[in-house]
Amino acid sequence: TRAAPPSVSSWWSTATLYADHASAHVSSSLSFSSQSSTHVTLAEPPSALLTKARLLSLLTSALSSKTLPVDTSGVYFIFTDPDVPVDEFCLSSCGFHDFTPATPATGNQTLPYAWVGSPGVCAWPFAAPQYGPQGFVALRPPNGDVGMDGMLINVATLLAGMATNPFHTGYFEGDSEVPSEAVSVCTGIFGEGAYPGNPGSLLKQQDTGASYNAIGANGRHYLLPAIWSPSTNTCLPPIT
Repeated sequence: TRAAPPSVSSWWSTATLYADHASAHVSSSLSFSSQSSTHVTLAEPPSALLTKARLLSLLTSALSSKTLPVDTSGVYFIFTDPDVPVDEFCLSSCGFHDFTPATPATGNQTLPYAWVGSPGVCAWPFAAPQYGPQGFVALRPPNGDVGMDGMLINVATLLAGMATNPFHTGYFEGDSEVPSEAVSVCTGIFGEGAYPGNPGSLLKQQDTGASYNAIGANGRHYLLPAIWSPSTNTCLPPIT
């Protein structure tokens, strides 16, 4: 029989193999700090798309008003509802990460942040791809929500990117303008034997048939992407 899948924390242990020039490794400890909600009013089309600059302004406004704390050891996520249209969403990206300029609002520090939208067709392998290999049957999401389970894949991807390449001077491969990072270099790999159009060998929930490869807090199931391991120079999915 197959061994039990690893925990989310053991999946993250691959990210902790990365170190900076001072030999300080990515932290093995992650904790949730605080959150803030904002109602966004958009103009009429065609200017109704939320741009990257507007996303940054939402974050800096929350920092300036002290709704969110300035934390130089933290990373910031911006999440948008399914009904909020974001420029280039699902066309060139399903999310991105960057860093703020150093301003009084940020305590004159540069702070890593990321945006993740509710993915829809960006939720592969929980949604069939619009392009690329066809004939793929979408997997059932482990938490019963295509949008949220797909979002978690993007959160994991960008979290690893921010941890290993927070200011675009860390680990990446290829062009710095469109880099392949610790997880995005392993795009589409979730289990052993993965290839384009096939996420690899996964576990399934007995009651729902949903696919997963890692277990988190309170026994929740998740599908997490492979991380490039600097020790083995391979993409390591949670299940191997």
